[in-house]
Amino acid sequence: MGMVGGGSDAFIGAIHRLAAFMDNQIELVCGCFSVDPEISKESGKLYYLPENRVYETYQEMFEKESLLPEGERMDFVSIVTPNFVHFDPAMMALDHGFDVVLDKPITFTLEEAIKLGNIFVTTTGNKDVITAKHMSNMLEEAIVCNIGHFDNEIQVSELEALSGVQKLTIKPQVDKYTFDHGRSIYMLAEGRLVNLGCATGHPSFVMSNSFTNQTLAQLDLWENKDKYEVGVYRLSKKLDEEVARLHLVKLGVKLTKLTPEQASYLGMNADGPYKPEHYRY
Repeated sequence: MGMVGGGSDAFIGAIHRLAAFMDNQIELVCGCFSVDPEISKESGKLYYLPENRVYETYQEMFEKESLLPEGERMDFVSIVTPNFVHFDPAMMALDHGFDVVLDKPITFTLEEAIKLGNIFVTTTGNKDVITAKHMSNMLEEAIVCNIGHFDNEIQVSELEALSGVQKLTIKPQVDKYTFDHGRSIYMLAEGRLVNLGCATGHPSFVMSNSFTNQTLAQLDLWENKDKYEVGVYRLSKKLDEEVARLHLVKLGVKLTKLTPEQASYLGMNADGPYKPEHYRY
């Protein structure tokens, strides 16, 4: 493994890697540990690396490592505690044939992400999030699916309308689209909700929250039917909090009830609601 970052001035990232070394999972063979060449050299000494495998820039590391024979060069590169500025190093590593491992996700625009990612999941509740153009520019055999909103987050119909696109159904709910430039992607559940199309739906705990909402709302409507005119109402904050309260036992959570003095100090009822109606959890 090669490492970008994680030098003596980046404690957290180094700890992650050192923990892996101690567990004999990986071997560190080279690195560019800092933008400061002197810190990078000192960090290399701490990792017991030979001087010729400690690099001053990531560009130098990728270029020289790619020229080494297989079995001697690094197999992959770890970018330690990455952020948006590490897009270029990640791209360069891939261009030189090295896989990239990250300690945490990097925030990208979708246009940047399609150059790096292999799995894309839409969760926005919006439309046209992943366009046909995006998909035509994704990496070979990228996987695309949606768990956010109906079937219009991903432009499936526009994808199928692209000139030269060929569709092959691998099995129900898994389709392979091959573009005229030769690359292909996999679409799950035809762009519809993947948890329903390719799995068994929501976990029972999630559905319990939803059904409890509905049940409490129906009870409230029945018990206070003379108070409501025909219309659409948002579930009251008190009932919303009651749904949460009823599920705490399943999570192993216990609440300490406010004393009358504490409730008075906060200006609320000890039994809730604890947030104003306009507040959104």
